[in-house]
Amino acid sequence: MQGKPLTDIGQVVDMAVHKKAIFVGPYKRHIPASHVLHWQMATVVKMLNEQKLFLVAKKPKPKQLTIPLSRVTPENIVSLEETQVFVFGSNMAGRHGGGAARLAYERFGARMGMGWGYVGSSYAIPTKDINIQTLPINEIFPWVHTFIESVKDSHLTFLVTEIGCGLAGYEPKDIAPLFKEAMDVPNIHLPLRFWEILINL
Repeated sequence: MQGKPLTDIGQVVDMAVHKKAIFVGPYKRHIPASHVLHWQMATVVKMLNEQKLFLVAKKPKPKQLTIPLSRVTPENIVSLEETQVFVFGSNMAGRHGGGAARLAYERFGARMGMGWGYVGSSYAIPTKDINIQTLPINEIFPWVHTFIESVKDSHLTFLVTEIGCGLAGYEPKDIAPLFKEAMDVPNIHLPLRFWEILINL
């Protein structure tokens, strides 16, 4: 990658001492600076004057994302603060008989027969259909998107559990990418295993 043009022989010598490379315009390739010093001096000076020797531009380092620990959903939720909402995977029939759905029904206000949306201190995201069959990923995504859009401006904090990773049979690597939009939504907290996948997407 071409950077700034070199202007004097001192720069070439310095680069050779520090074992750096030079981009040689006419050849369109990188050459060790020490090799350039073996050329005839008149050739090197001529190429410097004609701005045909360049620093090798550094590639920008990719931004390293880190897991925001303050936005990691606790593993075992048994109670909620007044402004917290329990987000769980449900079926569209609203039969909250097992896993996180049962916990939502018993503790956080989920109602039988209501398979999606916000009720009590819970929010249901369907991962199974009305016949309790697992939904394909592309049919779960619209529900996740609707959730994110509907809560992003709320004063409440939404604790997303590992939806779809229990009775629905998916793994975090399948479900986590659906929550990519939520990475920049401060009031949505995600499970640790979701974050581990999202920061590497």
